Amino acid sequence: LDCPSLAYLDSINKSELNSHSYHVIVHLAPNTILNNEIYRTWMKSMNTTHHLLLDETQKNIHMEAIYRYQTQLNYIDDGIFPLLSYHNILKEFKIPEPVDNISYGFTSTRIPIRPTLGPDNSKLVTLQPQNYIDILLANEEFKQTFTAAKQQLQAMHEIAKTGHSYPEIIFLGTGSACPSKPRNTSGILIHINDANIFLLECAEGTTGQIRHFYGDQSDEILSHIRFAYISHMHADHLGGLYGLIRQRRRAFENLGHKYEKLILLCPNKYVDVGRKQWNYFSDKHLFDDDVHIVFNRMLTNGLPTLTHIGGENTEEEIFLFDKFKSIGLHGLQTVLVEHIYDAHALVLRHIDGWSLAFSGDCKQSSDFIQAGQNVDVLIHESTFETGLEVYASQMRHCTMAQAIDVGRRMNAKYTILWHFSQRYAKIPFLSETRTEDESQKNEKQEQKFDNVCISFDFMRIHLSDLPRACELVPIFESMFYDEWLSMKRKQTRREQEPDYFSKNTRMIESKRKFMSGRASPSNKNATQLETNTSRNIASSQQ
Repeated sequence: LDCPSLAYLDSINKSELNSHSYHVIVHLAPNTILNNEIYRTWMKSMNTTHHLLLDETQKNIHMEAIYRYQTQLNYIDDGIFPLLSYHNILKEFKIPEPVDNISYGFTSTRIPIRPTLGPDNSKLVTLQPQNYIDILLANEEFKQTFTAAKQQLQAMHEIAKTGHSYPEIIFLGTGSACPSKPRNTSGILIHINDANIFLLECAEGTTGQIRHFYGDQSDEILSHIRFAYISHMHADHLGGLYGLIRQRRRAFENLGHKYEKLILLCPNKYVDVGRKQWNYFSDKHLFDDDVHIVFNRMLTNGLPTLTHIGGENTEEEIFLFDKFKSIGLHGLQTVLVEHIYDAHALVLRHIDGWSLAFSGDCKQSSDFIQAGQNVDVLIHESTFETGLEVYASQMRHCTMAQAIDVGRRMNAKYTILWHFSQRYAKIPFLSETRTEDESQKNEKQEQKFDNVCISFDFMRIHLSDLPRACELVPIFESMFYDEWLSMKRKQTRREQEPDYFSKNTRMIESKRKFMSGRASPSNKNATQLETNTSRNIASSQQ
């Protein structure tokens, strides 16, 4: 039973529900509803029914794996991988005693149908942090690699503490296509300062990842997200936006703050899709009241300048200039890239001197390389491993080597690899970084990756952390050595089969046909700015 507000109480009292007998009713409602006297009286009136309450106040662990991985990564570097906010929740977690026929439900609560017993909470997820560390240290490959690097990493950590606090980059999702236990799909928070956050992509589960990371501070973080950027119209980049917008509005209400529209940079098509999604799932048709739409195509020439105030500047241009200037951005440029219709990359430049380039999903792009020249950090999609260039090209993605090459040609100080196929859920396969025989490594190979690091979910990075993060790559590979070795053997088999890709032609061709239905930037239609639509949207939002 979903009861989102007090306005529904009268209809519930008059509902046909009251004329039937139920073993269990599961209530999905805010705590204010569940504790409302009228609602409670109605529940108690159905005295043969057990009422299971699900609300936002009951905190418990729902997925042990993400805490296990974060505990192990935290052991490696507690600065880059902080423990999740709810990590110690079980130490203080107590199951509330049932009142009459009413009790709270949790993840893994079971209700037997036969016999008709009450809720069973014996299978709730528990955490065993020390056991996770013991498992890690039982890995001799990891133990040797980490011990050899530990002293150097500690010294680098101390140096990093003297660096600037902002920007702070939080990776919420680093996988592609669909979520896995180690990697959610796309989502990155860029903390511009202590009161302004820029969200890059918003896949399903993004709001949940924020709550995992920030815990009781989540409402404050949600209210600080002033800008969101969606690079293209794929579900693993925008599937969580509706939920985030809704939770963001609720955060403002919980904090008692006046609501501020989210400035949403997105493809043109999202306007229609967003409104439909909002109207399907919300009792309020308030999409336009919650977001201010800015089409990515409007910013391909960068931020508007105000040299024509009183002349050619539109109200929309003045609005954008003021908003981005207020958070210190003097440069923001989108770049049309080759993936699907209307896909864009993004370059940010701040008055404090730092700069960031973000690829979204795309093949290598010379325009993006030019726009991002000399940035401090490049976050680039790395969907496939080196050696799968043919397949990556068919899917309009990049391999890891191609992403690293973009960083080199862009002259980026550091490159962070992101958006990995879930076949590399635990560890992406950077084949050049090591070989099965450690003696085969050479100095050239090590130097090639001294400014490249791998992203993980719940990874927190400052610019001063990047040198240390790059040094962690061999440690990550040793941590997941069995997975790395398995991928190495698969690569060897591919190299020994010249006709490997011809055997997979059917799969690649079917993928190509699917993608060919989407226009690419080489299409003239894809490069035409939908001027009338842009003007209508802009004028409706003033």
